[in-house]
Amino acid sequence: MFKNLIDIKKEYRRDYFMGEALEFFKTLLGGKFYPRPFQLEPIKYLYSGQPVVLSAPTGSGKTWAGIFPFLYAKVKNKIFADKLFYVLPLRTLTRSIFSEISEKIDELNLDLKVTIQMGEQMDDPFFEGDIIITTIDQLLSNYIGASLSTSIGQSNIPPGAYLGAYFVFDEIHAVPREAMPTILDMVRRLKDYSRFLLMTATIPTTVLDEVVERIEGEKIFVSNEQIISEKWVTCTNLTRRKLYWNDQELNVDKIIDLHMKQEGKRRTIVIINRVDKAQHFYLKIKALFKQLNLKDEIFLLHSRFLPEDRKNIEQQVIKLLGKNGNKNEHVIVIATQVIEVGVDISARVLISELAPANSLIQRSGRCARFPNETGEVYIFDLPKKANGKLDTSPYFNQDRELVYKTKEYLKELKTFKMTLHKELEMVDIIHREIDLQRIRKVPSTKAKQNVNKSLVAGEYNFIPQLVRDIPNTSLIIHDHPSNLDMELIPERFSIRTSTLRRYLDSCNDFNGKVWGYSFQEEMNESQWVKITNLDDISKYPLVCIHPDIVLYHGEIGLIFRDEIDSNIVLNDQQPYVASYILDKPRGYHRQFSYHKEKYIEHIKSVREIFNQEKKRIHIGLTYFAKEFKIPTGELEKVIEMAIAFHDVGKLNEEIVTKFWNWQKIRRGEVCQEFLAHTDYDPTNVEDFLEWKKQKRIPHAIESAYITLPMVEKKLALITDDEDLSQILTKAIFTAIARHHNSYTSSLKRDGKLHQKAKSTLVKTLTKLGFKNIELQVNDSWNRGYNFSKYFIYPSEEKGWLWYWFVVRCVRLVDQYSQFINTEKEVSKWH
Repeated sequence: MFKNLIDIKKEYRRDYFMGEALEFFKTLLGGKFYPRPFQLEPIKYLYSGQPVVLSAPTGSGKTWAGIFPFLYAKVKNKIFADKLFYVLPLRTLTRSIFSEISEKIDELNLDLKVTIQMGEQMDDPFFEGDIIITTIDQLLSNYIGASLSTSIGQSNIPPGAYLGAYFVFDEIHAVPREAMPTILDMVRRLKDYSRFLLMTATIPTTVLDEVVERIEGEKIFVSNEQIISEKWVTCTNLTRRKLYWNDQELNVDKIIDLHMKQEGKRRTIVIINRVDKAQHFYLKIKALFKQLNLKDEIFLLHSRFLPEDRKNIEQQVIKLLGKNGNKNEHVIVIATQVIEVGVDISARVLISELAPANSLIQRSGRCARFPNETGEVYIFDLPKKANGKLDTSPYFNQDRELVYKTKEYLKELKTFKMTLHKELEMVDIIHREIDLQRIRKVPSTKAKQNVNKSLVAGEYNFIPQLVRDIPNTSLIIHDHPSNLDMELIPERFSIRTSTLRRYLDSCNDFNGKVWGYSFQEEMNESQWVKITNLDDISKYPLVCIHPDIVLYHGEIGLIFRDEIDSNIVLNDQQPYVASYILDKPRGYHRQFSYHKEKYIEHIKSVREIFNQEKKRIHIGLTYFAKEFKIPTGELEKVIEMAIAFHDVGKLNEEIVTKFWNWQKIRRGEVCQEFLAHTDYDPTNVEDFLEWKKQKRIPHAIESAYITLPMVEKKLALITDDEDLSQILTKAIFTAIARHHNSYTSSLKRDGKLHQKAKSTLVKTLTKLGFKNIELQVNDSWNRGYNFSKYFIYPSEEKGWLWYWFVVRCVRLVDQYSQFINTEKEVSKWH
């Protein structure tokens, strides 16, 4: 690493490329400042395809160090990444990062779409943006085939976006312990087709070295000595923050005492470990301020607010406690650990309940954060449970051990100045052994096996093992969920499944007031299922609860009625029910309204859409071409073939007859041409009732089997590697077979092609530009046939990743063609 900015400027100006990069980074920083030396280091390794781990202090500029390589590549048209995933451990970070990046994209006038995808703000469940701000839960759940952003049946759509992408994992020290081995497996599995940067502020050096070794990457470590000698990390406030340990339980009186004894303007942040406790403290302090006629501003911030309300609260807090905030008001903020990272605010006094050391250091970063400030950090002990042990929730298992080790450390020192050296020492002493044990407990081979098992099973019960031991449930509040238009995405909250169950378990009567959402693409059916057994809660990633049980207030958040006096909260406010996020559909939970479309027209439409949008997957395709040693153009034709073949199963004699009969019965039309879709309006009662009578006739796996001989022949022509040809053939078969459901595996009925199907196939393929087509098809099939040998499996990694890439293309263009046929307009992929 270069020792200082002078060195880096001299060196990079000798290198034309890096000289340009230096100037572009300066533009990102507003044109007034050059980047710090370490901020330019990752680009050297990332552009050569190497994963990078960057360790630098909070506030040193890691965010832009991560984003810069992607933006620079886009501006300079470099082969680097089709899209950027900025991955965070906590939901609260997403909005501030989103705003910061969006403003810069607008400022630079770049044609890039920035989106957010997280539990309560599902703006981009298929990852169609150019820059996606998301959480570790969303990213990894899709990686293991148990998508939290879509139904299980749609779960093979999002991960195709991972190929050709650039991933920035921020604050990796804060990811759940279950997630780290899965992250490392993801880097290992995808690194030939994607780019990775892992960033951290507080992680023991031994753990850092283990991570670098596992991913065979490069380490960029910004040392304590470098920071002190160069004096460019102002936010660390080397000796301006002092910590005090208090062995008593935190209560409202202690908060008021520490808040009120400040001289001048009172500026306090209080961090509580549990949402319900934070809500109680907020209501009590607010009532006390009113009683004492105090005008101090008071805010509550936690994870159970609607996005717009939380955004408004964050903006108000930043106006008062931000870097350029109004310093003339008394302010107190009651928050949970959501404020630990990413919220750029500073208080004179920070009060916190006991937590693991790295969390406490992150929390203390909200105190005396800005230059020339001084502050005090007060850490209070936790309450005891009936058995005499500390109530460490939400920290369990090894995290509970970290809480106890942190307590012993603080008890011994009682008070100390929070220098950077002291913080690193604290993390190393408390976390080193446990954090290293967590990673080594799941070696690479075991992590690979676990992920493969999850991908085969496609079940949510793998999430606790591979993503987070305390999984979340998306929650909608409504009295009649069957009336909801899921296409418009009703407002939702993200809550720990165990917390939701605990609340419902204590509820007097939840029968008939809790529903789980079930959605099956292949059968075109969705429904809300009444939950009568709380064990079933975990089966549904999306749950609806009646407002008799739970309420919402924009100032306090989501509240279970039995926890807080609803009269205090509501006053004259009407009970809350979910509103819609969108004002028009986007196709994530379609109600399956169709317009009649001829088969040939449909295939032509999907081909045209692919040709319009294929530039969005160009870099991913380039990486596959390099790895497979097959020209990019040939791989592109293979995808076109999969798209052209995806609905051949609709030329099944039984489906042809069914479609023609439907048009005759419901529309009075006599059809003679093959159809891809019939007319169907779910809002038309007669259409709906007739449709409910119809037998569902699948066509996806039939399409794959019918066209298999032609796929085999095509792959054999473009590579001499027989093993690769076989793997890629299986990947295409699987992509076609699963273009309606991610886990289709067998035929449901016997069938055969219509007698005129072959001539239509030749005509279709000729119109699509496939020259000299020798039609080879399997023209009949039976449900007893074993298709397992034709499918690709996760253990065949090259083929599985190619399957992800292709099936995403097939499913998205198929969906967009239906939008076009319905709305008669073409929209982009995002």
